[in-house]
Amino acid sequence: MKPFWAKSLIPLCWIAPLFSSAVMANLPVDDLGKHEILPSRQEAHIVTISDPNIPHTIDGRVHFVDVDRGRYLGALNTGYWYGGVVLPKTRNEIISPETHFSRGTHGKRSDVVTFYDPKTLQPTGEVLLPSKRATTVKAQGVSSLSDDEKFLLVLNLTPATSISVVDLDQRRFVAEIETPGCTQIYAVGNRDFNVVCADGSFMGIQLDDQGQLQKQIRRDPVFDPAADPITAGGARLANTWYHLSREGYVHAFTTRDGNVTAAPTWSLVSQDERDDNWRIAGLQHLAIHQDSRRLYALMIQGGPEQFEDPTDQVWVYDLDSHKRVQVIELEHPALWMNISQGPEAQLYAVGVDLQIPFLFSLWLYFAEGREYLTRLATMSFDTYELASGDLQHSLPRIGKLPNLIQPWQ
Repeated sequence: MKPFWAKSLIPLCWIAPLFSSAVMANLPVDDLGKHEILPSRQEAHIVTISDPNIPHTIDGRVHFVDVDRGRYLGALNTGYWYGGVVLPKTRNEIISPETHFSRGTHGKRSDVVTFYDPKTLQPTGEVLLPSKRATTVKAQGVSSLSDDEKFLLVLNLTPATSISVVDLDQRRFVAEIETPGCTQIYAVGNRDFNVVCADGSFMGIQLDDQGQLQKQIRRDPVFDPAADPITAGGARLANTWYHLSREGYVHAFTTRDGNVTAAPTWSLVSQDERDDNWRIAGLQHLAIHQDSRRLYALMIQGGPEQFEDPTDQVWVYDLDSHKRVQVIELEHPALWMNISQGPEAQLYAVGVDLQIPFLFSLWLYFAEGREYLTRLATMSFDTYELASGDLQHSLPRIGKLPNLIQPWQ
C-alpha cells in the first residue's frame, strides 16, 4: 500500500502545469531590444559622474543623473581606467576618450574617442587614437574642447607626454603634438590651449583651422612647483583659469594675445586658520559660479597628509574682495564637488556614506583601523541648493570611486 502522501502528489503533478500556464498567460510580453529615451538638457538638468570603477578598472562607467528629480537615468560602459566624459554645449552628442583591450584585461590595446547619442546612450561612431592615452586618478585637464568645439585634445603619457588632436566635425585623428614635461590641458580660445608644465611654466599651443600645430611656445615659470605646487584641475572665468595650491593659495592665470600673466596670489585661510591646520581637501575641490563671481573650495582641518581626504566643509569666497562669505556644511563628507551655473544654481558632491551609527564607526576606526572603515563606505551623490546650501536630493551607492562631476549645461 502506498502512503497517503504519495497518492496526494499524483493530482498535484497534473494540476501544477495547468496552474503555471495560467500564471504565465497573465505575464506581460517582454519587449526585447527596447531602449529608454533620456530627457534632453532642455527638459531636465543632467549631471554626469565619471567613474573608473576601482578596483574593477576594465569596466569604467559614466553615470547620468536627473538632479531636479533626484533620479538615476542610466550609464555608459567606457572601458579601462576611465578619465572623464566630454560634454559639449552646442553639439548634440556625448564625447568619450576611452581605452579598451581585445581580451578584456589583456590583448591588443585600442584607444578611441567614442561618440554617443545623448538620448539613447548608444554609440554612433569612433575615432582611433594612438595607444597612449593618459590614465590618471584625477580626470581634470586630461582632455579639453576648443572654445568653438571643433577640436578635442587628449593627453598622452608613456611616460613621455604628448597630445592627440581630433577633428570632431570630420571625426578623424589629426595630429600628435609632443609636450615634454607638460600635462594638464586648458582651452583659452578657438585654437589656443595652455598646458601646465613641471617647472611652473605654461606651454602655449596654437592650432590652425585643420587642427595642425601652428605655434608652440614654452613660457617662463609663473609659479614655484617645488615650494607650493598647484593641484590638478582648475576653474575658468572668461579668459582666466583659477587653480589652488597645496598650501591653500589661489592662483589666477589670464591669457591675452597668447601671453599668460599671473595675478598676485591670495590665501583661502587666515594665519589663525593656517595655524589650526585648515587646508584644501578632496580630489575635485574647486568650482566657480560665474554670475556671482564666487569661488567654492572643499576645506578640511587636519595634517598635510589629509589634503585629499573627504570633508563636510565647502568655503565660499568673493573673487573680487578675496573674503569668505559663506560656509556650506555637507550632509556627507565629500571627495568631489562641482556646481552648475545660472540663477538657480546647485552644488553637487559625491560623498562618503558609512550608513552606520557614528559611535559604531568610531569604535571600528580605533578597533580595526582606517582602511577597514574605508572598505565599508559607499558613495552617495548629493544635490544642494547653491545659495542656501540646503540638501535637495541624495542618491545612495553611485559608482565605486568616481573621479569627476560635470553638469551638462
